[in-house]
Amino acid sequence: MLKALQDNGIKTEGHFYPDEHHGFRKAHNQADALEKEWRFYREVLDQAV
Repeated sequence: MLKALQDNGIKTEGHFYPDEHHGFRKAHNQADALEKEWRFYREVLDQAV
């Protein structure tokens, strides 16, 4: 899905955590994912204004 979106010019990011399965259980991965999510939203929403 990530590649299909990128191939169609849609800004996306994908981050994978080898020590996790579906969902995030480890606190350091949760914190990292949330930081990356907030940064992505700021970048995308700043471009939309």
